[in-house]
Amino acid sequence: MSTRTNILIENNQTKLWLYRHYDGYLSATGHDLMINLIHNKNITSFVASLLATNYDACELHSQKPVYEVTSEKHGDIDFLYRFIFDDRKGKVKIIIDEVSSYDSELSKNLITTDFFSVSRDEVKKNCHLIFEAKKNSHSYA
Repeated sequence: MSTRTNILIENNQTKLWLYRHYDGYLSATGHDLMINLIHNKNITSFVASLLATNYDACELHSQKPVYEVTSEKHGDIDFLYRFIFDDRKGKVKIIIDEVSSYDSELSKNLITTDFFSVSRDEVKKNCHLIFEAKKNSHSYA
């Protein structure tokens, strides 16, 4: 069973939707997004880094992208990660919701931050739930 997720990346009026089919949990996708954010402090490098991320090739499939550009929110996702960038100030706001798999209108907010400067310490402080989930494997509650 897949744990599908969308990532919405915003800057001013620009919105980019990404889709990830596997491991949408905080401990996998959430952690991957935070690590990418720590190492790519603006929207351009953050998006480029995500789009360059690939699943390794195996006997069933060749190497393929982890994140795919899509046109909108998928109807049957388990998580929605939202990044609102203010590149002029070098800040980001993050909102993460767990979405009910049987009703896409029902969701539980897991993280909502204020705008903060993108640095390792600030990301870890504002998104500590993700780093705790990573330590505890696939738990996110």
